Amino acid sequence: MVPTTIHKLDAFPMTINGKIDSKKLKKINTEKCSLNSYETTDSRDTRFMNIVMKVFQNKKLSKNDNFYDVGGDSILSIKLASELQDNGFNISSVEIMKSNDFNELFQKNIQHNSKFNQDPVFGKINLFPMQKWFFSQEFHNIHHWNQSNEFEIFGQFDELDFQTIYYAIREKHDAIRSYFQRINMEYCWLVKENNLEDSKKEIQYVDSSHFNINNINELKRNLHKTINIF
Repeated sequence: MVPTTIHKLDAFPMTINGKIDSKKLKKINTEKCSLNSYETTDSRDTRFMNIVMKVFQNKKLSKNDNFYDVGGDSILSIKLASELQDNGFNISSVEIMKSNDFNELFQKNIQHNSKFNQDPVFGKINLFPMQKWFFSQEFHNIHHWNQSNEFEIFGQFDELDFQTIYYAIREKHDAIRSYFQRINMEYCWLVKENNLEDSKKEIQYVDSSHFNINNINELKRNLHKTINIF
């Protein structure tokens, strides 16, 4: 087993029988430090890790930490990629989830050309470790493992505006066009090309001006049930 934290002690607290006093040991107030933490000297290097720590809300992370080991998932990868790109780092969410640690991720940014490849992705993609774990659990009602968000949008928009906006979002975020297949007892992750007709079918317009909170929650539950990952 590899420890995640190190506690520096002058001496172990002992019982009268000469054994380590585990109760006193737990009460000792020590400053926890990351096993891999170290001071960075390069300003860009430091800025990179400051963004990572901000997204994870954890100031004890180091470049040697693994994205998944510190609580990373697909949602955090998108958020981290967005924050990094806003600050001049050319790193995608896919690269984040494929990296062994944050140092490898930082090196990928250095190796990138100045122009970031924004071409849409489609075809077969290898499953990430978290996805492999998910399918191995054989959960009941597998399609219902999703999230929802509610946004308040100001301004005048019609259905055509939303279709145009959603199509552009669908083009940029490959995960929206992704689905899974089970082939020879193994799951495969596939991404479709962007298609205007498909994007139109994925949008549902509901007049909720007369809805109360119960109506809105019921609408959300029904939308959750319509999602099919295959």
